[in-house]
Amino acid sequence: MRGMEGKLRYFCSLLFTICIFLSAPASAALFAATNPAFGSRLVDRVAVRSSSGPTIQRSELAENRLYFSVTIVGDQTTLDYLKDNEHLPLHVTYWGDDERFDTVDIGIDYEKWTELGDIWASQVSKQGVFTFRTYYRTKKIGYQHVQLTLKDVKGNTIRTVGGNKNINPRIRLERR
Repeated sequence: MRGMEGKLRYFCSLLFTICIFLSAPASAALFAATNPAFGSRLVDRVAVRSSSGPTIQRSELAENRLYFSVTIVGDQTTLDYLKDNEHLPLHVTYWGDDERFDTVDIGIDYEKWTELGDIWASQVSKQGVFTFRTYYRTKKIGYQHVQLTLKDVKGNTIRTVGGNKNINPRIRLERR
């Protein structure tokens, strides 16, 4: 029986260690993100498309634009940064067929901070987090594969809310 108790104790200890590792932040990014999505058009700051999967037909793109949306999830640390700096950069770098093009900031600008800062502070005090949906759009659609890299002001890669996965969205554009 003692052998079984030892194995059970070892298994529980291993499971506990894995859970701690998976829940620990993988980077020191100022915020996390959720709901990344490519789309052929934008509805209420959300990229949407008629089909799902890793491919979009170029003919579906409204105004020949590719859209990407993502939700910033911030906590007290994020809020403190916003209070000190009055903006929160989210740098998106566009890659077309593995060639780097531009980097743009789609984060929280001064106007959004002054408009929504009190609401976010209330959300953080009640729920521990606040959310902000933002988007990117481009007319650079002449590539077969498009990938985006998302980084904060310190250059840290943005990760999912659980911290277990980088957000580096990729989509295939097909001619039709």
